[in-house]
Amino acid sequence: MAMEENLMKMVLKRTIMLMEKLAADEKLLPGTLLSNRSPSHGTSSCGKSLGSNKNTATGPLVPKLAGTAKKSETLALPLDQEGSSISLECDVTSVDEDEDDGTSDGEVASLDKEDEEDANSERYLASKVCTFTSSGSNFMEQHWYFCYTCDLTVSKGCCSVCAKVCHRGHRVVYSRSSRFFCDCGAGGVRGSSCQCLKPRKFSGTGSAPARSTNNFQSLLPLSEDVDQLAESDSDVEEDGFGEENHVVLSIPMETQYKMSLLLEELGIEDRVLELFSSLLPSITSKRDSGLSKDKQVNLGKDKVLSFDTDLLQLKKAYKSGSLDLKIKADYANSKDLKALLANGSIFKSLLSVSIRGRLAVGEGDKVAIFDVGQLIGQATIAPINADKANVKPLSRNIVRFEIVHLTFNSVVENYLAVAGLEDCQILTLNHRGEVIDRLAVELALQGAYIRRIDWVPGSQVQLMVVTNKFVKIYDLSQDSISPTQYFTLPNDMIVDATLFAASRGRVFLLVLSEQGNLYRFELSWGGNAGVTPLKEIVQIMGKDVTGKGSSVYFSPTYRLLFISYHDGSSFMGRLSSDATSLTETSAMFEEESDCKQRVAGLHRWKELLGGSGVKSNAASAVSLRGDGVCAQNLRHPTGSSSPMVGITAYKPLSKDNVHCLVLHDDGSLQIYSHARSGVDAYSNFTAEKVKKLGSKILNNKAYAGAKPEFPLDFFEKAFCITADVRLGSDAIRNGDSEGAKQSLASEDGFIESPSPMGFKISISNPNPDIVMVGIRMHVGTTSASSIPSEVTIFQRSIKMDEGMRCWYDIPFTVAESLLADEDVVISVGPTTSGTALPRIDSLEVYGRAKDEFGWKEKMDAVLDMEARVLGHGLLLPGSSKKRALTQSASIEEQVIADVCRPRYEVELSELKCKQLLETIFESDRETLLQTAACRVLQSVFPKKETYYQVKDTMRLLGVVKVTSILSSRLGISGTGGSIVEEFNAQMRAVSKISLTRKANFSAFLEMNGSEVVDNLMHVLWGILESEPLDTPTMNNVVMSSVELIYSYAECLASQAKVTGVHSVAPAVQLLKALILFPNESVQTSSRYAPVC
Repeated sequence: MAMEENLMKMVLKRTIMLMEKLAADEKLLPGTLLSNRSPSHGTSSCGKSLGSNKNTATGPLVPKLAGTAKKSETLALPLDQEGSSISLECDVTSVDEDEDDGTSDGEVASLDKEDEEDANSERYLASKVCTFTSSGSNFMEQHWYFCYTCDLTVSKGCCSVCAKVCHRGHRVVYSRSSRFFCDCGAGGVRGSSCQCLKPRKFSGTGSAPARSTNNFQSLLPLSEDVDQLAESDSDVEEDGFGEENHVVLSIPMETQYKMSLLLEELGIEDRVLELFSSLLPSITSKRDSGLSKDKQVNLGKDKVLSFDTDLLQLKKAYKSGSLDLKIKADYANSKDLKALLANGSIFKSLLSVSIRGRLAVGEGDKVAIFDVGQLIGQATIAPINADKANVKPLSRNIVRFEIVHLTFNSVVENYLAVAGLEDCQILTLNHRGEVIDRLAVELALQGAYIRRIDWVPGSQVQLMVVTNKFVKIYDLSQDSISPTQYFTLPNDMIVDATLFAASRGRVFLLVLSEQGNLYRFELSWGGNAGVTPLKEIVQIMGKDVTGKGSSVYFSPTYRLLFISYHDGSSFMGRLSSDATSLTETSAMFEEESDCKQRVAGLHRWKELLGGSGVKSNAASAVSLRGDGVCAQNLRHPTGSSSPMVGITAYKPLSKDNVHCLVLHDDGSLQIYSHARSGVDAYSNFTAEKVKKLGSKILNNKAYAGAKPEFPLDFFEKAFCITADVRLGSDAIRNGDSEGAKQSLASEDGFIESPSPMGFKISISNPNPDIVMVGIRMHVGTTSASSIPSEVTIFQRSIKMDEGMRCWYDIPFTVAESLLADEDVVISVGPTTSGTALPRIDSLEVYGRAKDEFGWKEKMDAVLDMEARVLGHGLLLPGSSKKRALTQSASIEEQVIADVCRPRYEVELSELKCKQLLETIFESDRETLLQTAACRVLQSVFPKKETYYQVKDTMRLLGVVKVTSILSSRLGISGTGGSIVEEFNAQMRAVSKISLTRKANFSAFLEMNGSEVVDNLMHVLWGILESEPLDTPTMNNVVMSSVELIYSYAECLASQAKVTGVHSVAPAVQLLKALILFPNESVQTSSRYAPVC
């Protein structure tokens, strides 16, 4: 026995020495992961030594058979691919852990499961009220539902909260998102009153979350014996609390005691913690660098362009004549337009794309609206050519003037501003890309001509029109004739103008004159102030400007101003907070073949790829990278040599690609992609592999149950894409897909089978960035006797009630959505009688953005799961979730997470890694580290309540520390985007604790004071005062803050019951300050925030 002890001591000692040596060299650091597989791996690394009162100790994780019961006493070791048994020291997961990895976190099994649980849980619903409490009898935009049990149909319905609470167990189906008020809350249900007009008390014994009548089960349970996923409002499943993630080995007390002494003698814990301490700074420094280097460009020195060919890759090229851009001679100003274009006085801007992928193109005197996803098509490895036959618009709309400029409103994407040389109109589009309204803007040009039109940043209705003689800003919600702002240059001509959104909601107009002067004016949004002559000139520090002005542009991403002149010189710089001066200016040059420098000649700047730093003028793209400036010529060798007349960028709803569209005067269109080489090819390859599995996935019980379930609000997370898909069927006359969709959208339209046996409908989705996730079908409107007895999709039959006119919600499981990448087939069965011709009256197709859906992760997970399921039901080492976390984590994170595995209870004060855990819980970025830290706490505090209390306290203390750092960085140039991102992350952490474990939040406030709330609100005020935010970001920031304030108020109220001092005044003051904040967007977002 003494010899064994000596050998063990030698192994442990040398292992620790090796780990320390490897950790000291960054190149050797990955070897530390291998050295962790030592005999000490099953011992405590972060807590107390093995001297414990327990009779058993835990060993490393080992896998079990998929069908093995959780409490099985038999240990089964599967074989690896080589046929050898897997060693006990391998870091693999048990079946139980992998069940959680494969399903409960939404990797394969559900769509945003955590969000679904939060939105459907009893605790969550108890705090929510009917929307009628805020809307009254006024219509407000919201999701709403039919309840056939309560006769809430056609134009009547109930809100999402009432559907889940008042109408639980009823026959409820989704209706749509539209302007609506809740009939349940309004008392429209006969014999019943709304239960949701005020918050309900949460008893903790409620029934399961609300689900619809044709619900779907979890997609990927690992065996028939696996229990249904737990439905919980907490993050117990997320943390893996209570799982049997290890095999319990029986170790005699004497051996435990000797091992404990041995570990203490060698000082294993202290040395491992020292190792952690040496690795942790490299992790925390990455957090800080994200705040300090955001969109930062080093200025002050002149920049020389370095040309590159990898910024954008050509993916598709439409031939000359694909679009009709010839100037029509029918209009009186056609000759003037040609002359001004020829001498460079104006430039065409004939492309604009909306957030949802509607592309507007100016074709002469017509506005053509396209689905940009269809133009881009499926991604290819090599560029392909396309011709006019491939360019089919959703609509073409005449405006009766030659189009020179057009631009979508970034806030309300249905608004499209279109301008010619002397005319301007605002077109309103519907979701199908059709113009449904027009508004003519009366400009009173008096001999002037339009140089540019732009929407005021962040505004739904304010439009800026720049001419050669004046700048006018209109509030189109009030007047399209009289501008609210009117500016002129008394002794000069205007060549360009831009808007600078500064701190505290201040907005400055910057106007570049023909003589090269830059004028400023601070805008006020009051009434009509009449004509204002511009007099104040912006001082350009460090540059002697003598040339004639060409263009000016302010980049909201980089907070930089770009100015160009007719002599080809151009530079960028930073504006002072009051826009009185331009500092840190850097001119841009090109290097010729003889190594001499000449001016770069960049002008007409436009931000293409938000957040990526790619800009463009004419046919060049420029990327700003710290000290360097990279450029790429966008003219490809076989492409058009005609002038560029339009450029825009579309960030699709998939993760990896951003597309740049370049339009030339000859009607050719090039589509470039901003993505890593090989990404598209890999995606296509993976998708094909999933499709080949086909029915194998659907038939295997490892992927779906016989009766799939889905949450009631499934379709709220999707959007209708019916207008974008193509329908095919033998029941559709002449294959007219558009005609069939119009018929199905009309009140008396339908598709009828040519025979009593039924028919099939194919649905094709041409948009590579959208995944189909479900359909909705309506029957019985035109004929009760023509209702099909059933419809079948993906081998799944949905029975229909005879004679009942109603909607049927048919969501897809994740596997079905993956198989429905491009098309899906619906089989419509015969009628119940078998003699009438079956028909459907309406059909809606719903989709989700692939990045929101988690397309790539789910495809990889299905392939991974298939490989394991086909391996005789045995799981290969490591779960797909864990591997994904490991692959995305730095090597330092992997080392710490791999070793940090305590197995025994200790007091918090005795926990040697307490400081390490607190540092880890300061941020949610390092997912692998957080998972390891949670396991540490679970081992130390096996009681669930204690575990969450300690974890929440550590996380909230981390919020206090991080928000203090954020406060110190407010107002520093170039950090705004990262501050907002980090603020949202910290706010999410606090909101989750305050909503799901309110007692812990209240206890923390009572013990530590209100610093966590105060710090968050201080950062919020700083963001709102200094950073102009787009509407979605503004809503996210403000609404989460309102929810925090209400949670804070509830905690104050609960404390008052104990202390007897009733005061929620601090929370009321915060809410009042937010509602009355001197910014219209903040006030609007505050009003829309949900109130409990």
